[in-house]
Amino acid sequence: MYLTWWLRLYILIPACLTQKVSITQDPPLHIGKVGSEVVMTCEQLTTDHDWMYWYYQTRGQGLKLVTYMLKNNEPTYEDGYKEGYEMNRMKKGKESLLRIKSPAATDQGVYFCASSDAQ
Repeated sequence: MYLTWWLRLYILIPACLTQKVSITQDPPLHIGKVGSEVVMTCEQLTTDHDWMYWYYQTRGQGLKLVTYMLKNNEPTYEDGYKEGYEMNRMKKGKESLLRIKSPAATDQGVYFCASSDAQ
């Protein structure tokens, strides 16, 4: 069984912020097999926000927070994502990695990355 992993850009920007914010996610689309590890990365190109987040969304549903991390700290995982998920920060905290170690069919959906100066 093949799964389609859609990765989309999702940026949380306060209305008062005038700085250009740019985040990229890689790969933009991933098709994989159930049980085969999936690795997604997200990089802040124009900012150096302390907080980075990963969200998940399925068709017709709202965003669900998967995990978040303050720079130089350990990640926090939401209920349902504590096993089989791994978040890391690299490149002096500007890049985040989300690894799904053995994805199930229920993990198929759109994954969003976000960054923020505040939690």
